[in-house]
Amino acid sequence: MTAIKLAALLALLLGPGALLAARRGIRPEQSLAPTMCAQALLLYAAGLLLPLDAGLYALSACSLGCWAGALWACRTHPLQALRTWLTPGLCCFVLLCPLLYWGAIERVYISYDEFSHWGLAVKLMNGTGRLFGSHESAPFMLYDYPPALSLIEWLFCRLLGAREGVALFGYQVLLCALALPFAGETRWRRPLRAAVSLLLPLLVLNAVFPLWTSRLFCEPALAMLTALLFVSLALQERPLGNVGEALILCFLTLTKNTGVFFAALYL
Repeated sequence: MTAIKLAALLALLLGPGALLAARRGIRPEQSLAPTMCAQALLLYAAGLLLPLDAGLYALSACSLGCWAGALWACRTHPLQALRTWLTPGLCCFVLLCPLLYWGAIERVYISYDEFSHWGLAVKLMNGTGRLFGSHESAPFMLYDYPPALSLIEWLFCRLLGAREGVALFGYQVLLCALALPFAGETRWRRPLRAAVSLLLPLLVLNAVFPLWTSRLFCEPALAMLTALLFVSLALQERPLGNVGEALILCFLTLTKNTGVFFAALYL
């Protein structure tokens, strides 16, 4: 059952990327991070007025429509679409997810940050089905932080079960998705270069934030989001594209109050 739920979660996350690969030739390494940011923004927009489940239903419908659109778009050139979609970066991400899940599932909150906000916010959304600033969560005192990271973690908990380890797993998957664009365009004909390109961003992340696999805290996400924007700005080909950069910029401002400063610095 867990494998089926995990497969459904990956299908939900990867649907828009499949459509972009089939119609626009955009590789998953470039589309996955903006896609997850867009999904969190949709959950946030829905959660302002409606229960969070309404956002989940909208996400599911959008992802299903994207898969249908991708199948329709690749009917004339299926092999070309498959080559664009089935990259070393995507395969590494998909294979890494079960490993991260089994490594995180038994973990519990251990730090003050988790008990004071980052973990408690997810628990409140799991319990109330609404954003943690709603009337249902009024008795609980939280820091006045935006909910972007907590929404990603809530999505994972909603599909895989409301456990502290699942929230941590969701955060780990988000950070891995944010690391994928740094790998560049990995190719099957250069397996060693592809492996190094995929592992290097995660090794750098582990060197700077060695606790990213064991705690919920926002600094790794802030650093990755900001680095993504400035690296994309520095490259002439702009791998994320204008829309992708805009989505990451919006997600950054909803990650923490200081995200507004980094967004203003980028602009």
